[in-house]
Formats: sequence, C-alpha cells, structure tokens
Amino acid sequence: MVVNEVKGLSGEMNICLISSYTSQLIKHNLEEKSGALNINASISISEYNIVHDLISEDSLIYQAPFDFVVVLYLLDDIKQIDELVDCLRNCRAKIKGALLIANFIAPAAWSLSACNQAENEFTRFSRYQSALQQFLLTEKPANTYLLDVNSLAARLGHDQFFDPRLWYAYQIPFTRKGMAAVAQLIHRAIQCLTLPRKKCIVLDCDNTLWGGIIGEDGLEGIKLGPTYPGNCYVKFQEQLLALKNLGYILALNSKNNEPDVLEVLEHHPWQILKKHDFVSKKINWRNKIENFVDLARELNLGLDSFIFFDDNPAEVQLVRDNLPEITTIQVPKDNPVQILSLIENNYETFDILKITEEDKAKSAMYLANVAREELKKSIVNIEDYYRSLEMTMEIRKNLRVDVPRLSQMTLKTNQFNVVTIRRTEEEIISLLDQKDFLSYCFKLVDKFGDNGIVGYCEVKRGTDQAEILNFLMSCRVIGRNAENEFLTQVLRDLKSLGAETVTATWRKSPKNAICENFLENFGFTLTKSDDRQKDYRLALSARELPSLDYFQVNWRQESA
Repeated sequence: MVVNEVKGLSGEMNICLISSYTSQLIKHNLEEKSGALNINASISISEYNIVHDLISEDSLIYQAPFDFVVVLYLLDDIKQIDELVDCLRNCRAKIKGALLIANFIAPAAWSLSACNQAENEFTRFSRYQSALQQFLLTEKPANTYLLDVNSLAARLGHDQFFDPRLWYAYQIPFTRKGMAAVAQLIHRAIQCLTLPRKKCIVLDCDNTLWGGIIGEDGLEGIKLGPTYPGNCYVKFQEQLLALKNLGYILALNSKNNEPDVLEVLEHHPWQILKKHDFVSKKINWRNKIENFVDLARELNLGLDSFIFFDDNPAEVQLVRDNLPEITTIQVPKDNPVQILSLIENNYETFDILKITEEDKAKSAMYLANVAREELKKSIVNIEDYYRSLEMTMEIRKNLRVDVPRLSQMTLKTNQFNVVTIRRTEEEIISLLDQKDFLSYCFKLVDKFGDNGIVGYCEVKRGTDQAEILNFLMSCRVIGRNAENEFLTQVLRDLKSLGAETVTATWRKSPKNAICENFLENFGFTLTKSDDRQKDYRLALSARELPSLDYFQVNWRQESA
C-alpha cells in the first residue's frame, strides 16, 4: 500500500486475517475503522487451520500481495509451539507485507489444583509466550510485530473478554466488546506502520511536571517526591522520559520566571527530567501561541508535529482555537492520580511499533542543532559556517539494512519531500528486488554529532536515461546545502552508469512548498507545469557536476 499525501490519507489496503476461530466480527470492525480514515480496506479471512494456512503453497495468504497478514489464535489451538514458530518463520520468508502476530492470552482457572500441577495450562502459557517472544527478539524477522492481545484481555477482565455461549455456538471466543478491542489493536498497529507520527511533546511546568506553582511555593514547596501527590508527578515524568527514549523530543512552553524553572530542573532531588532532556525551553511571560510559532521555526517542524500538555483550560483552549494542528491534552489539576492515565488514554497519539537508531538519538541530534545555530550566529560568511561544521556525507547505495529507516522517512517527512510518496518496508524491499531500481540515502556527520540517515532518493534506471521517483530529506539538516551535494552525488553515479538524461517531478502537497523550486534552482529544465505538479528534465552530458568543497563524501553500497 502507498499512502500518497497528495490524496490525503485515502488509499487501498489489503489485509488477510489468518485465525483459528471465527473472525467475521473483527473484519467488520476493521472495515469500519479503515473507512473512517478514507481507506478502502479489502479484508480476506482464512479460518480454523492455522498450520495449513501458514505453510501450504495454496494458502490464501500466498495468492495475493497482502499489505498486512494478521495471525490470531488461542492457547488451546496450538499443540506444539515449535511448530507454530516454524510456520511463522516460513510465512515471513514468503510474504512481503507486514506480519502481525497475536500473543497468547493467559488462562484464568477457578481450580486450586490447576496451578499446582507439574505441567498445566499456566506453565504451557508461559512456555509458549516465551518461545514466541524469543523468536521475535532473537531472530528479529523484518517487518514482523507482536499484537499484545494478552494485555487486552487482562484490561477488560476475563469474563468481559470471553463469551462461552458464542464460542460453543459459533466458534467466536470473545464478546462483542472483546472482538472490537482486538480489531482496534490491529487498527492501531496498521496506523503505526502507515501514518506519520507526532515528534515533539511540549509541556507546561506548574501543575503539570510538578504540583503547585514554583514562583509561589519555592523549590521545597512544590509537590514532587516519594509521597502523594508528588509521587504522581514523579511517575508522569518517568513516563515522559520513556517516550523520549523511544524517539520523541521534549520541549517546555511555560509562563514562568526562567531561573525558577531551571532551579527545579537542575537541583530538585526528585526531578526526573533534567535540563538536557529538553531540546528547547520557552520559559517566559509571552503568549504561548507565539512561543509555539518560535518552537516550530527553531526546530524546523510543522505545527502538527506537536503534542501539548497543560493544566490551564484557558491555555489549552487558546492553542486549540489558534493552532488546531497541535494535539492538546488537558492535565487534571485536582486529581493528580489521573495524570498517570493521560498517555495511556491517548494511546493512538503515542503508539510506536518500531524504533530506529535515529529515534534513540533524536534528542541529542536536536540539541546538536541548537549548538550549530549558535555557531552560525557568530560567523558572517555562510560558506565559512559550512566549512566550520566539518561535515562528512556518507552516500549509501542499495543497502537493505537501511530499509526500516527509509520507510520511516517516507512516512514522516513532510516539508522537504519532492514527491511525497509514502512507502512501507515491504514496498522498498520489493523495489530493491527490481534490476532497474536504485536506492540512495545519506548520513551526515559533523563536529557536533551524527545526524544519522537524513536523505533518501529512489531512481528508476533505463539504458541511457533515469527517472527520480522519490527525493526527500529530513528537516533536521535543511539549510546546510546537503540536498544539493546529495543530488550531485546521485547524478554523478547515474552518469557513470550511462545515463544521459534524468527526469524528475515536484508534486504539490500541503507542506512541501519549501522544495518547490529545488530542481529548477539546481539546473533542471521545466518541461511541463500545472497547479499540482511540475515535470523536469536534465541533460547530464552537458552538465558539470562539481562537488561542494565543504563536504567530505564517502560511499557505501551493497556488494554485488
């Protein structure tokens, strides 16, 4: 499935449900949820014989190119866990779509003797669950994810989740509420893998990160510590730190005296989030709307990348009315325990299925950008600034190890995205299997740190011509001429492979105006234009392709 931003979130999605029980209600719920996102979900079902469905060549899942294959089962339906793992391994090797695997649901026995036997359903559950997790953690199969159905059942409660009457009458194990919850879990996973996610969590301070008002209560008077209600705020900060470690960046937008807030960040013994955990701190008495505009400009992010926590209803409403793109979350002031449920209750905003190395280092990357901007202010000549960064660009060609990051970039990059085509991992892998397809990406390192993989280009190659299918770059490195050097290196390589002409397209999206004239400014000739698209052509034979002298360029590519 390709979700093209030019068409919004509309598109088609092929899903296959492989289930050991009747799953029509799950299908119905999934169709409804997909319809709400203007996605036409074509859902196929194969029920009751999981082992056959996963290994047989004539199985439904091998007859069509499904975007998502979902495997659902119950503990009692799996006789040998090793057989199931072998079947899943076989399936993963044959399909190109994402594989979503349910975990096992813990039994709920009424008998005292049940859990006191040497081998019982509890020990079997533990053994099966462990083997399934080991398969995923040890082998790390690409584009394969676990659906935590067990936690769903625990949250709803056994009697609310299971329905014996439906089971014995129709082979439907769960209540309608339980089936809807399973469908919602699948839907969340699909959203995680196909839609861009938020990037920056912005926080108020008083009655949000701690209880009370620092300007009035002082360092020792705010509620932050091992006893109630201070322990609620400590736990909330721990949750935020966990999200930071998953790739979110944190910032402050607080009406306060900056020295007061910094004193808490640096000196309070129970303060979990420290000064260095925030990539930007807008601590002043300005309108919070103005602070958000500055944040977006400073971090080079769209307003729809932000999530805002604030306890003040007036401030929350102000942001909702004036910057509706920002997701706002009202922090309860009178019941601190409720703070602990804020992230969980907004799970679709914070859901993450896969984490790249770039995600783990994202906060450090943004902090390094702050240092770069400070250096930039001290240097008058822009090229002197570029040279002072000591930039090294590593061009990476056809490297399959980069596929998760490349897919993530196509799903998340909005501003410097020339065509705005969203691609899943399996689509990129499928393209790499084609002889006429070339994949280029680049890492950028400078004296302040490693930015990771920040640019991606797809090319379809012909005998003496080539077409740039996709070209995008992370907003983190905009303003350093990296896009020009990257394109120069790609064109040099295409020229060495015999290409005489290169065609490319800029296609309008809601957010990519920044790169509208990129191809033209580089030297491409405009051949066709309308209000949605511009087509370009470049004659390589007549084009000089000098490298910019402030980049050191290295190459890595897949061995033949």
